[in-house]
Amino acid sequence: GEILTRGRLVMKGYFKLPEETKNVVDADGWFHTGDLGELTDGFLRITGRKKNLFKLSNGKYIAPEPIENALKASPYIAESVVIGESEKVAGAILVPSFAALDEFAQREGLPLQPRAELVEHATVKKLFRQEMDRLTAHLADYERVRVFFLTDREFTIEDGELTPSMKVKRHEVLKTLAARIKTLYDGAD
Repeated sequence: GEILTRGRLVMKGYFKLPEETKNVVDADGWFHTGDLGELTDGFLRITGRKKNLFKLSNGKYIAPEPIENALKASPYIAESVVIGESEKVAGAILVPSFAALDEFAQREGLPLQPRAELVEHATVKKLFRQEMDRLTAHLADYERVRVFFLTDREFTIEDGELTPSMKVKRHEVLKTLAARIKTLYDGAD
């Protein structure tokens, strides 16, 4: 759920912005942070941002950040963006760690080929499917990534997909890859 706080150290509101204040401070004085979190053993752990939540067509809500972080634990996945707003299943856009992928391809005896062809190779797709299944086995069934595609390049600041602090700009990635996402879900039915 969303992290709420109140007390003497919390702001009373935005200066001369009553509407914006009403959006974040409720009538009882609780400040809505916009962060999602969970309490575990008395410790608060931030799990994502409320604005990044999305709903599948079955009504289930998904917080993408915990899934993305789980996927990035793979030595083969540099970046991940979990998708699926209004779709039947969760999906992912994966940016491979190309150094690790090149080593894998060499070990597997895959022919030297451009990245665009390498990320479409059946052996590579199988590797990424296994990694995703391994890293998300603990998730609820509806949270597991069912469809995915691999990009043939890293996200960059210059292309507007990363912030200067190297965080993925989700809305930019979704906009840039909208046609590819549509194709992914058109084939998922």
